[in-house]
Amino acid sequence: MTIFIFLLILNIVFLLYVHFFITIFIDSSFACYFETSCWIFILCLVSSRSILKDELN
Repeated sequence: MTIFIFLLILNIVFLLYVHFFITIFIDSSFACYFETSCWIFILCLVSSRSILKDELN
């Protein structure tokens, strides 16, 4: 469980770095699109993990 939380925090930090990099060098609208898709991916991971945890118990 602690590894999962650590990976989640690492992913959020990575998203922030990528968001600022894309905003400064490419385009802010593309950064928002990229960030939204990454958050959807994270939510899918969290929900699938909770579903798997319920199935195992």
